[in-house]
Amino acid sequence: MTTTPKHNVNYYFLNQFLHPKPYPGYKQSVVSFIVCKNNTPNKNNYLFVKEKTGFWFFPKGRIFKNNIADGFFEAITGTLERELGLKGMKVFDVKPNLVQQAYIFDFERQKYNQNRSEDEKVKGNPTKGKIYHLAIMEYTGVNGFPAENDKKAILEYKWINDKEAEELINKNGELVNENTGYTEGYNKFQLRFFKKILSSYETIQKLRVQKEPLQKTLFF
Repeated sequence: MTTTPKHNVNYYFLNQFLHPKPYPGYKQSVVSFIVCKNNTPNKNNYLFVKEKTGFWFFPKGRIFKNNIADGFFEAITGTLERELGLKGMKVFDVKPNLVQQAYIFDFERQKYNQNRSEDEKVKGNPTKGKIYHLAIMEYTGVNGFPAENDKKAILEYKWINDKEAEELINKNGELVNENTGYTEGYNKFQLRFFKKILSSYETIQKLRVQKEPLQKTLFF
């Protein structure tokens, strides 16, 4: 009797060679950078979500598993379902709504200050900070998300351009004194993080343009 493998070859390559090991004391999180590519006024805008804290940023999902390769994809699909209402979506078959462009591990690290560290300790979370991994996707579905989106995990979402994104991040600074453990430094971190994500996406776009016609991927 032939046993069907649980994961494909790409998974094992990812599992053995590409994904990092967990950092003790750091929470692992995946940020989903989603660019609208449908033929609407939102074309080339980015998806921002408003969390229950009132902060605006890209959708995020926590990795709970010690094996980051397993938890990474689980965090992405969880974000798609909980925050965006895309029920039943799977990372490997999200077309035609979402086209994956890149996954970048250990993309950014956030270190907590003492207040934030103490707040996370009370919650039973890692106390040193967060490691952010990045998932870059392009959205080609309908202009809005499915009507069954109950938005349990978020208050609101918007497709926005660079200027609007920076304005919302700066407005986050007005909330720092209302959220335990947050300071003005967190707002600066978000802005730097945002610009780093845009820069990475622009680099990937250039590589796609430079790719030879017979190349199957950006790498060979």
